[in-house]
Amino acid sequence: MDLKRKVEFNDKPEICPVLDRYEYTAEEKASTWITSKEMTLIKEYVRYTVNLLLKGDKRAHSNSESLCTRGLEYYTPDGMVSRKRAQYESRRVVLDEQHQQLKMKIHSPYRISEEYMSATESSRITARMKGILDAPPTFEMARLEVSTTQNTSTSTVTDIEGTRKRQSLVQ
Repeated sequence: MDLKRKVEFNDKPEICPVLDRYEYTAEEKASTWITSKEMTLIKEYVRYTVNLLLKGDKRAHSNSESLCTRGLEYYTPDGMVSRKRAQYESRRVVLDEQHQQLKMKIHSPYRISEEYMSATESSRITARMKGILDAPPTFEMARLEVSTTQNTSTSTVTDIEGTRKRQSLVQ
């Protein structure tokens, strides 16, 4: 199966019906939602990994299978300061532009958007670079998952287009 990134824009929106969380069976809930015990384990893992990261332990890095730091950058003191600074700066430029427009008695959402885009450009570039670095291993994981799923005969996936389609969406 060839996995490619694809974004499409259509004039007519496409609606994919999904089950409401109250319509899930017990088995679907168990396989979809995490338990409080699992949440506790996740928090312990994050705390442990961030501590290793802060100590400079080389086992914890962005490509590690067992101690991956991806997404944990903002849990470090430097990361928290960096994130707060970026949030503050982006809000400041928007508020400044709104203030200037108010003084000049104009209304230009486009100019506000331009100011915001300019203030957040470095964050977008950083996110894009991380995405580019993460793409090959992510595609490989997805490919392996798809091939594993295709090779198993006992699938518990419920066909949402079948009998369990929400009545409110059927017209």
